[in-house]
Amino acid sequence: MSEEQKRLLEKQLWGVANVLRGKMNADEYKNYILGFIFYKYLSEKLEKYVNEKLLSREKIKFAEIKGNSKEGKEYLKATETACVGHLGFFLKPTELFSYLVKKGKGNINGQKTFILEDLKNFYIFPLPPSTSDALTVKTLTKRLLTARTNIESSRT
Repeated sequence: MSEEQKRLLEKQLWGVANVLRGKMNADEYKNYILGFIFYKYLSEKLEKYVNEKLLSREKIKFAEIKGNSKEGKEYLKATETACVGHLGFFLKPTELFSYLVKKGKGNINGQKTFILEDLKNFYIFPLPPSTSDALTVKTLTKRLLTARTNIESSRT
């Protein structure tokens, strides 16, 4: 990518960001966007790890596991243990970023397309000040780094 293309892309991205944030303060908007990016990253990392390392020999993908069946519960329990041990965190298939995108687009049968309540339940990004128990990206990052450090030190 040439320098001119990079400059144009940056200009377009800033334009989109300004339209999306509307009247919200740029610093406040940054916290929301960074939270979403971090949540998406964690979600994709977990899904890739599970599909490629844990379920590679199975005929099912992580996103397809149904937590309401006996077999699904067994998969989720084993997956959670492995993910917490290796990655330091766990998300259910219904908490994955890809699931919420599908749900928001109306591609999940029997589910409303309104996903704000789902996002609030994860507390991955900072919520309005009235939500006292929401984690900020900085706090969540510190917790994950601490968990990762603890896991790495326990392996040595």
